[in-house]
Amino acid sequence: MAFAPARVAPAVAQRLQIPLQVLLMSGYLFCAISGEQVAGTLPANLVGM
Repeated sequence: MAFAPARVAPAVAQRLQIPLQVLLMSGYLFCAISGEQVAGTLPANLVGM
């Protein structure tokens, strides 16, 4: 029974992987679109990151 939590963790990570990726991608797109509308272009040091 000591190893039971270790078996649950991969199942939880697998179940949350797709929603987390969708959330991160939608956040990235939101920031990219709003950044284009507000600032126009990004400075070179931000583009290189």
